[in-house]
Amino acid sequence: MNRASVDLGSKVHKVLQQNRGERPMSSDILAIAYRERERLQAELNANRQKLQQVQKLISVYEVGDSNNAKPAASNYRQGSKAALVDEIVSKHLAQTGVRASSGELLPIVQDAGVTMTGKIPAKTLSAFLATSKRFNNLKGFGYGLTEWGESPQKPSHDLEE
Repeated sequence: MNRASVDLGSKVHKVLQQNRGERPMSSDILAIAYRERERLQAELNANRQKLQQVQKLISVYEVGDSNNAKPAASNYRQGSKAALVDEIVSKHLAQTGVRASSGELLPIVQDAGVTMTGKIPAKTLSAFLATSKRFNNLKGFGYGLTEWGESPQKPSHDLEE
């Protein structure tokens, strides 16, 4: 049994004791459950924000570690949102070896804790990618690393490494 269910159980037990063995009103138990749900949702939101901050931190430090391995360097100021997007997307493309559209890349960037603004966030991301020298966009296939040339995916000799 987890801590939350024990806490909720002890709160219900207190209501039972206060009613001296009489059956508690369902509204009392429901009120306790609602308060507990609100507390847990607030805790979950706080943890989600902490997770996003940790993901950003990891991405920033991975950027520093992976800069040596990238043939094309970022053309953005280190630590900027554009540089962070550049690193997240280039790392994803290098790992998957397959081109992706800005719409497919948007959740990857967002999951790393970067918020894309604008009326259509995928278009905002596309603007970042289009101005980077690390990527090229092959119509019908999406964005890939410039070292892949016009190939729809990472060249096969690179996949064998």
